[in-house]
Amino acid sequence: QMGAGVLKREPDPAQTGRLGARLDASRGRMHRLITQVLDFSRAEVGMQLHAELRPLDLEALLLDLIEEVRMGHPGFEIVARTAGPALVTGDAVRLAQAMSNLIANARNYGAPGRPVTISLTPGEDGGQRFSVANEADEIAPAMAAELFEPFKRGQERGTPNRSGLGLGLYITRRIVEEHGGTLRYRYEAPNVVFEFTVESGSPAAPLARTR
Repeated sequence: QMGAGVLKREPDPAQTGRLGARLDASRGRMHRLITQVLDFSRAEVGMQLHAELRPLDLEALLLDLIEEVRMGHPGFEIVARTAGPALVTGDAVRLAQAMSNLIANARNYGAPGRPVTISLTPGEDGGQRFSVANEADEIAPAMAAELFEPFKRGQERGTPNRSGLGLGLYITRRIVEEHGGTLRYRYEAPNVVFEFTVESGSPAAPLARTR
C-alpha cells in the first residue's frame, strides 16, 4: 500500500521503475505464502491437492517452466537435460508446482553464480525421473531427516528464504505422493540433489490424512 501510494506521486521514472519492481517482488512473495498456507490446510484435513488428472507430456511442461524461470531470473544459469517426450498421467498445474518448488529451492540455497542442473529421464522401473542438482554443502543429518516436514526447525537461521514458512518441500512431497511417486534427497559431492519419479500410468489412490 505504501509503494502504491508513492507511485501515484512519484514523478521520477527511474524511481517508479524501482518501486514497481519491489511491488512485484512483494506480490510474488505474498502469493507464494498464501498458496502454501491454503495447500497445507487442504493436506491437513485429508483433501487431495490435485484437481484434474489427464495424460500430459512432462518434458513439454518442464521446458515451458524453465523458459519462464530464465525470463524471470536472467542471471540464473540452468543446464537442462531431457530425453524426449515424457508421457505421464497427472495434474499439470500441480506437477509444475512441484518442479518449480524444487527449482526455486536450488536457486535460493545453491552456491551463488553456479549453474543448476535439471534432468528428466526415464526411470529404472518405468515412469519419468525428475531431478534438480545444485552445488551446496551437504545437509546435516538432523535437518535432512525433517526436510519434507512442515515448519522445519532452523528455517530462519541464516537462510536466503527467511520469509518462507518451510512448507515448499512438504507440499512438493504431497503432490509427488499423490502421483504415485516418492520425493528423495541425496548428496553427490559437490551437489545437493532432489528427485522424484512420476509413474507413466494412473496415480496412486487418495492419501489418508497424516499428521
